Amino acid sequence: MGQITNNVYITVHPILDDHLVYGIPYNWNGIELDIPMKYDEDFKNHILLYLEPRKYINTKEVFIAPKFVHFGFEFGVRYKTGFSKQLVNNHIMGKLKKYFSPENREFNDIIDFRNIHNYIIHVSDNEFNNTKGIKNFVMRNQFLCTPTNTEPEYIFEPNIENKYPMYIEESFSSEMENRLRGILLNRDQFPKLIEDFVTIIEE
Repeated sequence: MGQITNNVYITVHPILDDHLVYGIPYNWNGIELDIPMKYDEDFKNHILLYLEPRKYINTKEVFIAPKFVHFGFEFGVRYKTGFSKQLVNNHIMGKLKKYFSPENREFNDIIDFRNIHNYIIHVSDNEFNNTKGIKNFVMRNQFLCTPTNTEPEYIFEPNIENKYPMYIEESFSSEMENRLRGILLNRDQFPKLIEDFVTIIEE
């Protein structure tokens, strides 16, 4: 009787995107989005070397490339007197990029504008302290694209069929409240900021 082999599925986001091998880009309103297809062999070998002394007998590693969920935003800002609007905008963008950096995000993540709002207006980071020049900060719109989905720009309502990305709250009567609902990603989906799809407008 042959041995039974158990598959262990591995999805990781390397700190360096160079370790990902990409397929044909997806065109999203003129912006080319990367679609990871697999990991390079050197990266996979490092993972396997790390797992070797920790793995169970008769297990086989199956690598699955991450599925990126791309985000863009349109913000409205009112500025305090005496602050450079451009400098405030630069620091908003800097904090947003830091928020979406691979070190700060995870698979099966929840992207919630309320958290982003609090992160940006909270002045605790000397690197981006000009966000203290924000008088009012609102989200006018958010954009999302999951190239690997049949309908890339669609966000599912809460469901038990494991359809992602999905809102974590039921629909509200207010369009603005609907726009602010948190978005839950799947276990193989990873959030990625598209800087060209971030617009900051003076209120």
